[in-house]
Amino acid sequence: MDDLLPVRLVGGVSESSVEKGFARAVAVSLHGVMRLEGDHLVIEWSGTRHVSEAGRGTARSAVEQLPVSRATIPVASLGRVTLRRHWWRRRLEIASADLSALQAIPTARAGRVVLEITRADRHLAADLVSQIELAAADHALAAAEQLRALPPRDSR
Repeated sequence: MDDLLPVRLVGGVSESSVEKGFARAVAVSLHGVMRLEGDHLVIEWSGTRHVSEAGRGTARSAVEQLPVSRATIPVASLGRVTLRRHWWRRRLEIASADLSALQAIPTARAGRVVLEITRADRHLAADLVSQIELAAADHALAAAEQLRALPPRDSR
């Protein structure tokens, strides 16, 4: 599939602390694209880090651009990929039984990643989910045929 699906990574990374009269808050906003390349799902993202600090008579706010990152996930390692409606938002949920398959994605939790899709891209997202399911089925069929093609064991 050559189409890129724009996504926003849900479950943002943030932190805040107050220590000795000094407050610091960091919030990260991540967005990117997703596509299917053969039998691998590719997710690329970037974003911004908003840092706010206050205390000791000063206040500072800064926005830092984050570098582009990429995760390549074998379709065979995916457990399920679903497109859901959550209130007025559309979300694509990717789950894997193999926790290491999604560990490169900063918003992954317990083998699960949630991506937000715009309403305008809902048809593209549905097509991508279908393509992923088809690629997973093809992989499972090829693996089953390979097992069937093995010669019988010698029963001496």
